[in-house]
Amino acid sequence: MIKELLLAHSENNLSQSHLLINHLKEVSSLAKEFAEPFLCGNIAALLGLLHDAGKAQAEFQSYLRGKISRGPHHAWVAAIMAEKYNLGMGPLALALSGHHTGLQDPQVIRTYLRDQQKETNFQKIEKLLKKLLPNVNAVEQQDWPPFIISQSLRTPEERRRFELFVRFLFSCLVDADFLDTESHFSGKRKSSFLSIQKMWRLLQNAQKEFDGKTGELNLYRREIYDACINSSDLEPGFFRLTVPTGGGKTRSGLAFALKHAKRHSLKRIIVAIPYTSIIEQTAEVYREIFGPTGVLEHHSAIPVREDEEAKDEPLRLAAENWDANLIVTTTVQLFESLFSNRPSRCRKVHNIASSVIVLDEVQTLPVELLEPTLDLLSELVQNYRVTVVFCTATQPSFEQGLNFLEGLDNIREIIPEPGNFFKKLKRVRYHMIDERLTLQQLTARVMEQGNQCLCIFNSKKDSLQFTEVLLKMSDCNEDVFHLSTNLCGAHRREVLKKVRKRIKCKEPCLLASTQVVEAGVDLDFPVVFRAVGPLDRIVQAAGRCNREDDLPEGGNVFIFRLQEEHVPKGIYKTASRYAEQFLENKRDLNNPNTFREYFRGLYGMASLDANGVQTSRAKLNFPETNSRYRLIRDETFPISVPYGPAKEKVVDLLNRIQKGFGSPAELWRQLQPYLVNVFKYELEKYKKEHWVVQIKEDLWHWVGRYDNLLGPRPEPPDPEDNII
Repeated sequence: MIKELLLAHSENNLSQSHLLINHLKEVSSLAKEFAEPFLCGNIAALLGLLHDAGKAQAEFQSYLRGKISRGPHHAWVAAIMAEKYNLGMGPLALALSGHHTGLQDPQVIRTYLRDQQKETNFQKIEKLLKKLLPNVNAVEQQDWPPFIISQSLRTPEERRRFELFVRFLFSCLVDADFLDTESHFSGKRKSSFLSIQKMWRLLQNAQKEFDGKTGELNLYRREIYDACINSSDLEPGFFRLTVPTGGGKTRSGLAFALKHAKRHSLKRIIVAIPYTSIIEQTAEVYREIFGPTGVLEHHSAIPVREDEEAKDEPLRLAAENWDANLIVTTTVQLFESLFSNRPSRCRKVHNIASSVIVLDEVQTLPVELLEPTLDLLSELVQNYRVTVVFCTATQPSFEQGLNFLEGLDNIREIIPEPGNFFKKLKRVRYHMIDERLTLQQLTARVMEQGNQCLCIFNSKKDSLQFTEVLLKMSDCNEDVFHLSTNLCGAHRREVLKKVRKRIKCKEPCLLASTQVVEAGVDLDFPVVFRAVGPLDRIVQAAGRCNREDDLPEGGNVFIFRLQEEHVPKGIYKTASRYAEQFLENKRDLNNPNTFREYFRGLYGMASLDANGVQTSRAKLNFPETNSRYRLIRDETFPISVPYGPAKEKVVDLLNRIQKGFGSPAELWRQLQPYLVNVFKYELEKYKKEHWVVQIKEDLWHWVGRYDNLLGPRPEPPDPEDNII
């Protein structure tokens, strides 16, 4: 009778019970399936059978039946039982003990489990579980994957390898547990994503419309596309896709990834991009090919359309564990999940196995985290059937043999001799302005170059100040535009729409911007000014100049320095100063080898594991690793703004959030396009001066003026804006 009596969860809305035996078996089956790509199916299956053993406690059963208000902790019971099945009381027990709270420090868990074992009748629980699951088998030596030789982890390298192995097992367990629990309460998920084979056929059909296009640029794009197809049969591993701006790398990179996955039976494509602006643009290109549900776009700034929430439900659910075949996400989401200890973030990790990861604009990987990042990528390639593509026009130097970096082995070029395409697609001339300029002098220089010009700065402060000077010196303020993170996402999209229209119609357009415009934003100015910054940022800025190669004499990029400038601290400032020295030797910025040389020099003068991530990984201290690996170090706080066309919508959303009407997650996602993120010192200043009001603990609203050009201004608002 015990099988019928023991429950895993309380009744669902249909008054159906969830039996413990059914839950354990289903989680075991799912976890085994998830772990097969990295040859750990039997271990994952046993974790699934053991994970909720603690629910066999009489007190926990009373809690599930509503007889008591709170049940005892249950996850630790499985961790203790792991010792009896050759899983050890050490790292793998963490996957069991932390399947609700997260992976913890082994020393803390050992102490806690020792105390719990003294206080509880563990033998009684074990006896109950054996009756429930009489055929539970121990893990034998052959069940361990070949890259985990033994549990006596002597070297830091072996311990880091084991640490990642624990993460993948943990991911299999928590995702299987989530899915079966969700199935009990909400029903099973329905997957509607296209297969790799179907996507490959659709891409081939879509590409046919480009085959007939004439012109030299389209000819080169076709050559690059064909080179990607030809290289896709190569064995999985590390690749470079080195394509100059305008060379069509979005489609070509996808073609390589799809055909490579098809050829080697890999499960999914993960395109990781550093900026949400590029993500939105890339995802839109993919949706045009594969349809609205063909791509999972996963980042924090996705707006939710209220009239399409039901249709978007499969995509929303898939974002929780990346159960899709084509994913476009942020670099932050990818890597911070791989180094996280939290169950909600780790759920997706097992789905990274047996995939193609395309790292777009790979040069933006933080230098201070480069060592742990490359080490982890190397493990993914060696032991988890992953192919990694480094995609950019400004390739960094990741090879082994550099005395300051344990780099990567055998990185293959997808396009043979990519430098030839940089010569063929040379679209701009670079000019270094020797003297340092005031903002007024810079404005005069910009206006001398014609009525269409883009000027990019290293800081929001410099960009805003330049915009104000430009307004004073311009004949028509309607010709002046500003773009930075001082504007909310919806406002930035509207600015880009207006700017593109003016460029296309040959109308006056002077745009002052920060780096947000540089990578992947489809703009085509005849002239670009760029403040001295990291060398790759300068070249990315040049990608907004003569993008379609329509100017017979080419575009012009002017590199300048201000007399009073504001440059972000840390590695950005170091890279900027090094680039300034590097450019004194008149380097050829149309040669891809220039950037390999630049990055080798930069990596030699920087700390590549400044936060000690590798040390915490070797200690198997998962919480510490989680806190130390942060691609975005400076904490920011969201402020909602009364952006013109959406004032009433923002107010409605804030009222619903305050009163608890509707799903908090969905309301937050709908509010995302109307948020501006500020640093802590900025928020404290605004609070002191009463320019913001608090909506909830983690959300503030701007009550000053929201300028249609510059964003939030510490000035009294127009009367109609003051509606909160």
